[in-house]
Amino acid sequence: MESYPEVDIVINELSRQGVTGVHLMPLMLVAGDHAINDMASDEDDSWKTRFNAAGIPATPWLNGLGENPAVRAMFVAHLQQALNDTMEKAA
Repeated sequence: MESYPEVDIVINELSRQGVTGVHLMPLMLVAGDHAINDMASDEDDSWKTRFNAAGIPATPWLNGLGENPAVRAMFVAHLQQALNDTMEKAA
């Protein structure tokens, strides 16, 4: 999973600050393949494994933003506005 700053920089900075644990949460509408494999798996290159190896226990949360009712409401409102705008232009 790509990030900025890169995960190694984040790990180094959190270690420097003495952080004792992190929660990994995907900022994606759906927590799918990338979140599962790249963030939360037990593979050597996953974020969870890399944080744990650095001595920072990592707890992954596999809930996408789309599971949040407030985010869904915003999504629907934006979709409704886009549909309204399209219908007005077509009329």
